[in-house]
Amino acid sequence: MKRMKHQKGFTMVELLATIVILGLLTTVVVVGVAKTIQSSHQEYYENQENMLRLAGMEYFSDHRSELPKEVGEENYVLLSTLVDQKYIDEIVDINEDSCVDYEGNISFLGQVYTHSAVVVVKIDSENYSYFPLLMCPAYSSDPNNSSSGSGGGSSDNPGGGTGDSGLDCGSVSFSYEESNNSIWYNHDIIIGVSNVPTSVTSYRAYDCSSNTDCVSSSRDGIPRQVVLSEEGSRYGRLTLFDRRGNTCTTANTKTYKIDKTAPTQPTVTQEEGDDSLTLVVSSSDALSGIAKWDYSYDNSSWQTYSTANSETAELTFDEEMNETIYLRTCDKAGNCSATSSLVVDVEFSLPAPSIVNPTNGNWTNTSFSLDVSTTYRGSIAYWQYSYNNSSFTTYANSATSTFTTTPYSAERNQLTYIRYCNTAGECSPSSSTMIRIDKTRPTIAFTYPGGTYVSNPMYNRITATDSNGISRILIHIYKNGSFFRQLETTDSTIVYTLDPTANYTVYVKAWDLAGNQQSQSPDNGAGWYYAGFNVTKKTATVLNNNYMVCPNDQLVPSRETCTTYPQYNTMYVSNVRVSGTTVTVNVRLHMNHTTVTWQRGQTRTLCVANSSNQCVINLKSFSIGSSGWTCTGCDPVNQDFSFDISSLSAGDYRIIVDGGTTKFRFRDSPYVLNTFRVTG
Repeated sequence: MKRMKHQKGFTMVELLATIVILGLLTTVVVVGVAKTIQSSHQEYYENQENMLRLAGMEYFSDHRSELPKEVGEENYVLLSTLVDQKYIDEIVDINEDSCVDYEGNISFLGQVYTHSAVVVVKIDSENYSYFPLLMCPAYSSDPNNSSSGSGGGSSDNPGGGTGDSGLDCGSVSFSYEESNNSIWYNHDIIIGVSNVPTSVTSYRAYDCSSNTDCVSSSRDGIPRQVVLSEEGSRYGRLTLFDRRGNTCTTANTKTYKIDKTAPTQPTVTQEEGDDSLTLVVSSSDALSGIAKWDYSYDNSSWQTYSTANSETAELTFDEEMNETIYLRTCDKAGNCSATSSLVVDVEFSLPAPSIVNPTNGNWTNTSFSLDVSTTYRGSIAYWQYSYNNSSFTTYANSATSTFTTTPYSAERNQLTYIRYCNTAGECSPSSSTMIRIDKTRPTIAFTYPGGTYVSNPMYNRITATDSNGISRILIHIYKNGSFFRQLETTDSTIVYTLDPTANYTVYVKAWDLAGNQQSQSPDNGAGWYYAGFNVTKKTATVLNNNYMVCPNDQLVPSRETCTTYPQYNTMYVSNVRVSGTTVTVNVRLHMNHTTVTWQRGQTRTLCVANSSNQCVINLKSFSIGSSGWTCTGCDPVNQDFSFDISSLSAGDYRIIVDGGTTKFRFRDSPYVLNTFRVTG
């Protein structure tokens, strides 16, 4: 039987080497597979982005009104819009998840987009560039490294970066005006631009205070300068575009401080001391701040009186003067404000005070105070008053340039004099004003008091009395209970009439020059003094007319003759007439013969007699015999007599001849001849 040979196994070194070789092979295979998968994914998304870009170009070709109007401006259309309007089918990522409504975040050219879109940028006057921004659950485009012809830097990538775009901002350089962070400029800053790639066809310039706060403008061609014109701490940068749609953004320029706004126009207040006048001037500047304060007497030759870095400054004058002074302030950028001006009147003498009298020196019925003031700039110790401009009384607690006196309350009509004195004991000239106070009410009186009056018309007078004068009388007249008329006067008396026949109530108010109104009884409760008047008028009624009186007291019609003693003399009363309150009668005395013995020298009176046979109105007096009435058949009296009956009481009246003691039978008892009756 053959013996088998002993066989040798793997050593540890050989085993480890084998494991390492297998690991390397595995790594190579895995990496290769991963690269293959990654390359496949990248190619998938690039294809999707390219289709998205083409769909966007087709959309804007159909909607040219939505294209940007200015070079450097952009617009966009959403993927969802392109899908809805059939420009492209739905795009999904490698996990089959839809990209249409997916919300992501891509920053491009200073804008933030949250949904898939195509951005179009106008790169020159004729050409546009289109940038697909694809956002999916498993993918987002990188617009700064795009293979679709839209790569380059953005406003959020100030350093630029060309990616695969072929446009590089790194070569661009700026030439600067000298800058210092503490210096403010009051003009635009112009920064030169050089080394711009020759492929650039347009650009957008940014004037920024921060990456998110910029003012931009776009231009065709190659940029030669960046202009900073906005106020504040500013820097600039550029976004460049070439004809292929590539873009990049330069680095930021240096920062400059710009302030082109002048400080506010100064406001001025005055502070007066014993021997000086101080102007307190205020102004403000929102950016660079106040640098200096200037003044001038001619608004052209300026002198600086303060360089305080504050919003207020003081300018003091300690000599007497009367000048117009102009004031301004300038900021740290060299801007100067509009000027303010005022008249500086420095006077250290004691001018006469001003007095404000609320009554203007007129009468008043209330207490009042005077407001006094002075332009004196020194220290005032007290104010004084006097009624004779000689003996002055001091007001307590009055050491101020303006002062309100204690009230004047007593009735008076005289001047008061006011002055002030300073702490050195010097007193100003006095000023004066009238103090007229009247608190006493006026009184009213009727010339004829209320009652019944027979008159046509009735005349009355109202008088108002006040020691300082009457300003107004107001009268309301009511007739038979209804308002009749109003009367008014500024005199102290007024005359009015009341016509018959009616009942009147006359109401009166009166005011004096101080505004006081009467207060006296009777008062109707509303401040009216009043009186009642009943006004009537006389009337007469004819009772007997065209009668004659015979010597035997016979009363016969005038057309007849006396039946007894026809030879005696006869009186005829005929044609009695009434007009208003006037009665007219015709009286005739007829001499039948002259042989009758008369008592010579007797006086006869033709009169109107009352019921007691007393003459109340004399019509005519005559004497019989002494002068010789010797005619037969003559009429020594034959005329009309008129008389007014307003003064007669109501009753019956007659015409009589009174007097005589002989056969002329008119002597013993006046003939009972009822001629007329008075009523009213």
